[in-house]
Amino acid sequence: MTITSIETANFAKTRNVSFLLRILNWLAKHDGAYRENAKLKAMPQERLDDMGINRAVANRAFCQQ
Repeated sequence: MTITSIETANFAKTRNVSFLLRILNWLAKHDGAYRENAKLKAMPQERLDDMGINRAVANRAFCQQ
């Protein structure tokens, strides 16, 4: 079972979020971005065209994060 950043945040309802939970949130956020980037890189150009974006736009979107 994996824990997403939303689920991790639900464990910490108070303002005093532990250091470990902040690390887990950071890790989940960056892991999700990495996986989305990998999926976009693996997509053929036809599929990107169907979504209305080109490869350059997709690459720029992830470089800015």
